[in-house]
Amino acid sequence: MLTSSATTETIKFFVKWVRDTSPSVQPVVIMTDCDQVQIAVLKSVFPQSWILFCLWHVLHAMRSHFVMTEFQGLWEKIKIWVKTEDIAKFYNI
Repeated sequence: MLTSSATTETIKFFVKWVRDTSPSVQPVVIMTDCDQVQIAVLKSVFPQSWILFCLWHVLHAMRSHFVMTEFQGLWEKIKIWVKTEDIAKFYNI
């Protein structure tokens, strides 16, 4: 979703519009970044859906909170935990 106004009302309007214009579509999985407003709206509009976080955003958040050179062992374990061959090539990890 692209918007210059990421307010709860704007996001709710958009997600409800998607649901109402495609009532036969019931997403099983929805991927998002870690935006709490988006997550809350998605849970309220699609309560049966699983909300997953984008891998790039998860790894980016981890990198921003740890100095990887000081926690190399932890970083290696994290990469093993989340990495597949395709993802590793795409994200250069």
